[in-house]
Amino acid sequence: CNSADTVSKILLDITHIGNYSCMGIFEFGKHTSTCILNIPEGVISIGEHAFSYCNNLTSVTIPDSVTSIGEDAFYNSKVQRVRMPYIEEVGIQAFLYCMSLVFVEAPLLEKIDQYAFYGCTELDSFVFGENMQYIAGNAFCGTGITSFKMHPNNKNLYTDGKGIYSKSELLAVVPNDKALDYEIKG
Repeated sequence: CNSADTVSKILLDITHIGNYSCMGIFEFGKHTSTCILNIPEGVISIGEHAFSYCNNLTSVTIPDSVTSIGEDAFYNSKVQRVRMPYIEEVGIQAFLYCMSLVFVEAPLLEKIDQYAFYGCTELDSFVFGENMQYIAGNAFCGTGITSFKMHPNNKNLYTDGKGIYSKSELLAVVPNDKALDYEIKG
């Protein structure tokens, strides 16, 4: 996809992807090719709605340098795979209604804000890293989540696959193979 190449080249000289900066840029009416975007090293933040409504954007790799993803950053995009190895926090509604999202890699994730993955109907499992501390209410509501997996070295939370627990209480459950409203505090 030429647009992904163009955006990647444009992004080489910036450190912040601003609010609404690429919103809809990967949608070209009848243009049907899919786009893979590798955000270049040096970008440290992705602003609000930066890639909202990007219907041809299917895969995003977020580099080590990015530390924050803004509210609704990928809202209603068609992204299927997201690799964000050094992200510690996923913002409010960051992937809201990304109905094609099937894979997320975020091993250093510590915090998931409200509605972060809400409506990601194809997302059916999530692996939490050893640093996970907080999951806000409704983070996975409306997803296809059927199981949770926790890194064995996570000292804050643990799971039996169907529930997430703190040291003293059950914090979240996936009853009837559906994620419900919940809040997890580590």
